[in-house]
Amino acid sequence: ETWSEKANRKFKENPWVPIGCLATCGALVMSAIKMRQGQSKNMNYWLRTRVVLQGLTLVVLVAGSMSIQKSRNKEIADAGVGKNEEGLLRNEKERQEFEERLREAQHATEME
Repeated sequence: ETWSEKANRKFKENPWVPIGCLATCGALVMSAIKMRQGQSKNMNYWLRTRVVLQGLTLVVLVAGSMSIQKSRNKEIADAGVGKNEEGLLRNEKERQEFEERLREAQHATEME
């Protein structure tokens, strides 16, 4: 998986995080522009906006991660149901084969 493929996959999984990062960077750039222009009130506005956007991005990141984890756990659980039944049947068959070999061994020991 290349870097661009991974970025596309992550963007599709949770598109709000990159959008929030871009918005946060935009607010930071705007605050720098306002500082260079000497507009301290507008600079403070953009710095506060940056803080809010950073917080929202963090909330979206955590919520998206929890959502993705929940869906992956559900997929694993759904896939595991069939495997567990197959495993139980295989274990039961192995147990029966073992008991049969044990009976044969006990019978052979009694014959000696």
